Amino acid sequence: MAPFAPESLPPHLNFFHLTGRVKERRSIKVSSKGVYLLEFIVTARKDTEDDTEPRSEDFKIEAWGSLATRLDRSLRPGMYVYLSGVLASRVFEDRGKIKHLRFSLKAERLEILGG
Repeated sequence: MAPFAPESLPPHLNFFHLTGRVKERRSIKVSSKGVYLLEFIVTARKDTEDDTEPRSEDFKIEAWGSLATRLDRSLRPGMYVYLSGVLASRVFEDRGKIKHLRFSLKAERLEILGG
């Protein structure tokens, strides 16, 4: 057996792939650091063998930078999309000084499949 070689691993193992329909999209925003952000929701079917009816789940997606500006021109509700990216977490403090942990799916690639 060959020795373990970290350089042979992908850049990160935290990766997702998702297909679904764009349910909702928000207006593009600019962060405090001047980076564009587009948030949208994708609905994906969730089928299992014992389900009598198909179920779906909504995922909040973030697109940053040049991907956000490109999608701002083309992404519309109802479009069927494939996307991939990473799961990200952030901690923030609310007005009552209570800390919260939030997770989001940060898209790195999106292809419009139809719609």
